[in-house]
Order: sequence, then C-alpha cells, then structure tokens
Amino acid sequence: MDDCETLRQKKEKCFAKNGEKAEKCRVFKLKEKRCLAFRHCPVEAIPYYGTLDAEKAMCGAFEEAFCFGNPRIMGIDSAKEKENNVKIYKYHQRALGKIGGNRQKFRQCKSISSALSKCLRQAAS
Repeated sequence: MDDCETLRQKKEKCFAKNGEKAEKCRVFKLKEKRCLAFRHCPVEAIPYYGTLDAEKAMCGAFEEAFCFGNPRIMGIDSAKEKENNVKIYKYHQRALGKIGGNRQKFRQCKSISSALSKCLRQAAS
C-alpha cells in the first residue's frame, strides 16, 4: 500500500469516527492532498509545498495555517504538548504574518494555489 492510500484510509477512519467536519481529521485530509499533489502534479506542488524533504514552503504553510496554525488541533494548549507540534504551529504562524501582510506575496500564493488546484482537479477526473 502506498503513502497516499494509507493517508486516505486514516482520513476516512477519522471521519467515520468523528464526523465529516471534525477538526482533527483535517490534518489527514491535508497530508493526503500533499501526497497526491506530489504524485500527480509535481511541477505545481513544488512552488506550493516546497520539496517533500524540506520544510514546507510559505504558500502551503500560509494556506494550511487554519489547521496547522490552530493550537487546539495541534495540541499546543494540552498537557501532552509536543515540541514538534509547537515548531509546526509557529512556522505556520510566521507564514500567516509574511504572506497575509504582503499583498504581492498573497496574490502570488493565490496564483500558485490555483495552478495546483486546477492540476489536482484534472488528475481526479
């Protein structure tokens, strides 16, 4: 079984257990999207996400801050707070500040995001 299929199964299991709108399932949904993007749309995925091995690029971090920048989803406020989760949370918060506060970077990210979304829609059909 490949990584994308494993992520899809985790996402589906989470949704079945917690409902389609469960915040905690968003992490699996976004990880599956990233996996599929690199599989089907690598040219569009790199400007959006960066490389698979490196820290996530700013556009991906900016648009995913609603999830990875959410202290409740990341478990930042819990007693089980993990150093890695805090690092991920802070990185997404920085992306919000850098992209959200700069109109040119914001427009550039929207363009990159649109190209990736279009490619993923075509790959799904």
